[in-house]
Amino acid sequence: SAHHSSDFSFDKDVPDVVPPMLGLHNYQDGAYAEDLANYHERSHADDWFGTEAMDVLVGWTKNLCSSKDLPGCSVLDIGTGSGRLLQQLAKQGFSDLTGIDYSEAAIELARNLAIRDGFEHINFLVDDVLESKLERRFELVMDEGTLDAIGLHPDGPVKRMMYWQSVASLVSPGGILVSTSIAFVSSTFTVKLTFEKDD
Repeated sequence: SAHHSSDFSFDKDVPDVVPPMLGLHNYQDGAYAEDLANYHERSHADDWFGTEAMDVLVGWTKNLCSSKDLPGCSVLDIGTGSGRLLQQLAKQGFSDLTGIDYSEAAIELARNLAIRDGFEHINFLVDDVLESKLERRFELVMDEGTLDAIGLHPDGPVKRMMYWQSVASLVSPGGILVSTSIAFVSSTFTVKLTFEKDD
C-alpha cells in the first residue's frame, strides 16, 4: 500500500450541473469523432477545458514540479483527449510525455495535433485507465476531468474504486497525481496527491 499527502485548491464555491452522459464511453467517442472531423475539415479542434484554465493548471504544475528535472520527469496524462495539456507541458520543458485515452478518435486527434504543432515526441496510446495495459510508472500523473467522467457513469462508485487502484499502480513511489475536476463547470478544483512507498 502507499501513503499519500495531499494539497488542493478551489477557485469558486458555486457548482454548475454536469450532464451524466459525460460518463458514458459512447458519448466520449462521439464527441471526439466530431472533434476529429472538425480537425480534418478545418485543421481546428476545440479545447474542452478552456485556454485560461489550461494555463493556470500548467503554471501550477510546473511550480509543483520545480524541484524535479523537467526534461527527465516522466508524465502521464490520463484521458488525454486532444493532447493539448501535454503540448503545453512540453512548452514548459517536460519531454518524457505520454497521453492515454480509451477513445481511438481522441488519440488520433491528439496525434494529428501534435504532429501539426511540432510535438512528434509526445507518445499517445489507446488505453483505458480502468484496465490499463501500461507497464511503467510515472513521476507525474495528470488527470484533467477523467475522474469526473468516471464518477458520472451509472456504475460510478465501482469505477472510481477501479480508477484509484489503477492510478496507484501508475504513479511511481514519490510521484505526484494532479487531478483537476471539471464537474464544477464554473470553477476548477485541483488535488495533488504524493505517493510514497511503504517501508
